[in-house]
Amino acid sequence: MDSHSTYLLYTLLVLKKYSHSEKMLTTGNIMEYIQEDFELEKKLDRRTVAKHLNILKQLHLHSEDLKEPIFPYELVQEGRTYYLRSNFEQSEVKMLCDAVASSRFIPKKYSEQLIQKLGALVGQNYISQYANRIQFKDDTEKEYNASLFYNIEQVSEAIKQGRAIEFDYYKYNLKKELVPFNGTDMDRRKVYPYYLIWTLNHYYVMCRYENYEKEYFLRLDKMKNIDILKEKVESLPASFDIHTYTRNQVFMFGGKAEPIRFRCKCSILGPVIDFFGEDVEIRPMDEEHFQVRIETSQQSIFYWLVQYAGSIDQIEPAELRERYIQQLKTALHMNEEGAD
Repeated sequence: MDSHSTYLLYTLLVLKKYSHSEKMLTTGNIMEYIQEDFELEKKLDRRTVAKHLNILKQLHLHSEDLKEPIFPYELVQEGRTYYLRSNFEQSEVKMLCDAVASSRFIPKKYSEQLIQKLGALVGQNYISQYANRIQFKDDTEKEYNASLFYNIEQVSEAIKQGRAIEFDYYKYNLKKELVPFNGTDMDRRKVYPYYLIWTLNHYYVMCRYENYEKEYFLRLDKMKNIDILKEKVESLPASFDIHTYTRNQVFMFGGKAEPIRFRCKCSILGPVIDFFGEDVEIRPMDEEHFQVRIETSQQSIFYWLVQYAGSIDQIEPAELRERYIQQLKTALHMNEEGAD
């Protein structure tokens, strides 16, 4: 890299590191930071820095004309001061940092790295703000956690290419170790992947097995040794709507979506709206009850219904209601008699 390109990069790095809407830099500030950060014997002259600033302006203007912008920043000038504005707003980056800090599947080390990278997009260092939230995360180097990011890349690429994947699938044992799902041998599986979904604090791939029309959700952090195959993925029906299908998937059990109704006490109206969203279909029945209608699978909604057992009745369809009643009877019997 020639000296001109190097100094241009220095100017960009200084603007990324130090400038933001509440801390704008003069040309003199930029010259001083470049000399200090990169240990130059003397400062760059003002004309050189001014030329760099003009190039950065032009890069943004040129980038706006492209379908995929090559320069995700805008150099903002107010009088004789400048700052580099990211395509992200600080509030947007903070929201992403909150998600990283709260996520259980991203360990401490990677959380710190991601928050640093996100903060750099808007010229901020957010680590100190999240130190208390991430210090209690598991900071051990767990193999399955470390491979999660690779798994995301592999499955994303397979979905992009419309190709099947093959992988080993695992489950937890009582020692909290990941072991082959079938208990002894390696559980090698082939599926057709369609979507990646982050829900319930985990990443899932929505997929189908060969010759099965049912949707399944498999955890990415329980996959190892993912291979992208040459075999093309079978297309989903044209009528399939991923938003409608996943919106009411309480637990990621998959299964055929169908109309499900149940009556609730008004005391759980808040939790119903919080979980299913403000567009959930509800109908007042009397002063103390309302009816909920959603499109989801029986497997997915079952345990959600159980957790509100004292506030829900009149469940449809009948087969779901019978299964629900049997579950409550079993739970009552176990707790009255004591586990064997």
